[in-house]
Amino acid sequence: VIDIYDLPTGQWSTSAMAIPRYPVESVALGSSIFYSGGSYPSDGRDITRVEFYNTSSGTSAIQCLAGHSSSPHDNNMRVTTDGNKSFYYLSSNMINKYDVGKDFWASALPPLHAVTGLFTYKNEIFAVAFQDSNMIIFKVNM
Repeated sequence: VIDIYDLPTGQWSTSAMAIPRYPVESVALGSSIFYSGGSYPSDGRDITRVEFYNTSSGTSAIQCLAGHSSSPHDNNMRVTTDGNKSFYYLSSNMINKYDVGKDFWASALPPLHAVTGLFTYKNEIFAVAFQDSNMIIFKVNM
């Protein structure tokens, strides 16, 4: 279930996700909400597909990256946005970018293998990694 709060009216409503999942990572961009990660509540299998929910139309769309394979760590996906036009998510140690305006996916392997998170600072994307017990933060250029 998605709980939706309309700030101008002060009213709550609900909707349903196309694929029920828990836990979930989410981020908003324009009139879209991007969901990733989680497991199926029925059997605990990891969900490797991402979902876009359009708040204007109330519709959902499911997408899967070409060549993306299931991983036991996919339910720990991390997601962020550049605040402008793209979603970024980390899955199976791959950084993926979805350009909303171009409806285009891109993927890249990060320079370090132990990437644990993504974040946005001043509309730029950064990744957090650990190497030899040291935390390393680097800018994502895609």
